[in-house]
Amino acid sequence: MTLAEYLDATEYAARSLLDAIWHEQAGIDALSARVATLERQVQAEYVRTQTIIDDAETPDDVMLGVGRHWETYFGPDRERHDQQQALEGLRAAREARTFAMGALAGNLLQIANQGLSAAFGEEANWPDGPGGG
Repeated sequence: MTLAEYLDATEYAARSLLDAIWHEQAGIDALSARVATLERQVQAEYVRTQTIIDDAETPDDVMLGVGRHWETYFGPDRERHDQQQALEGLRAAREARTFAMGALAGNLLQIANQGLSAAFGEEANWPDGPGGG
């Protein structure tokens, strides 16, 4: 069996393993981006709120600033907090499954090892990889 034939025969299994390995990371990356966006939004809102309060000329201006502060707190800041909690939960779940992830990675390496063995025989006959000696 040639290496190309082996790769064709095992492509589905290898892709499935890679998808499983990267699935959680993709979710973490997306949630991290959402949290970062919300953090910037919340900080900008709090700066605007503080500017309104600092530049207040009447009690109504002060109350406008206070109202914006609470609106930010119960709106974007709470959403940011909830998303941050979800992100920490995903990271904890990934950490708890490190053994399983290692097993999946080991299975992927086993597919590669079997392919090289099927195509080239014993390890001494295997070609060097890119940059290999």
